[in-house]
Amino acid sequence: MTDLESHDLVEKQENLPNLTQPGAQFINRWLRHRQQPIAVQAGHFMLLIHEGRCVPAITDELDSANVGGNLPSTVRDLIMHFPGRTWGYGVELLKVLRSRGVTSSILTLVNDWQYVRHLPNSRLGSLRSHFYTEYCDLFPSYYQIIENAGLTVDCLAKIGNHPVFVSETWLRKRAQRRLRKLPSRADEIGQQISWVSGTTGKADLRFDDLDRACRLLICGHADCAGEMMELVCQLYEHGFRTLVNFVPRECENPVNEGTRRAIALFKYHDFAALNISIPFVRSDMDEAQTDLWRAFSVYGQRQGSGAIETFAVLVT
Repeated sequence: MTDLESHDLVEKQENLPNLTQPGAQFINRWLRHRQQPIAVQAGHFMLLIHEGRCVPAITDELDSANVGGNLPSTVRDLIMHFPGRTWGYGVELLKVLRSRGVTSSILTLVNDWQYVRHLPNSRLGSLRSHFYTEYCDLFPSYYQIIENAGLTVDCLAKIGNHPVFVSETWLRKRAQRRLRKLPSRADEIGQQISWVSGTTGKADLRFDDLDRACRLLICGHADCAGEMMELVCQLYEHGFRTLVNFVPRECENPVNEGTRRAIALFKYHDFAALNISIPFVRSDMDEAQTDLWRAFSVYGQRQGSGAIETFAVLVT
């Protein structure tokens, strides 16, 4: 693995065309000293229930299935435009990375629990399984963006139990299994981890770090931060050492917390993550074009220090 100091991602003749210039410049500077391989997470979408089946909340896919027009305008504006736009950002970044000889891949998270959790578990499990069986290839709209960039499906990172997408439900279950083993390893990993009584009488797993405490498991279950922690763990175990992560601004806090947890708990001293929060709502995205990239949260390890370096960089 080598750093990227010799690789300029943004030059006078070659910019990332759909990224605002300040954002592209910041990504360039940050990636210059990062280790390979690099994972780019983009195109994140959620599942909806429509006529008894799970469908992806992506504009092109819903419209092609004649679903989009049946959704309330508030729902369309809330969920449908973030995936395609960030997939385009991620593919553009991947194209430039690969053109510079940087080992890199792209992956997509699926929120397959939040807007379908009103269903009974047995019914939801069946519908979710059917979705992943039905969509075993990239969406045509996603594939077209890859093809236009001169890339192939070989650029997809193989993480988890699906050939194309990474299930958030799968990440949460893996996180629960991983975290339940930690109390017996507290001395080994040098962290204060203990079971405490939860608000419902069930046990919570508590992590005391950096002069504050947080819950790793709530009533035995992983939350959004636990899900992000597990993604970092999975990437690390698959050999990745850098993550560029396009996330909804509404998810910024748990995503950052999960990144911090993974690095602190498992001592991933050679791993770094750049979480880029972008508005999820269409109107907010349109209004934010000039400073779409203003929120960057960077996580990594200070050189020669045991502390975690966490800071936000504002680009306007």
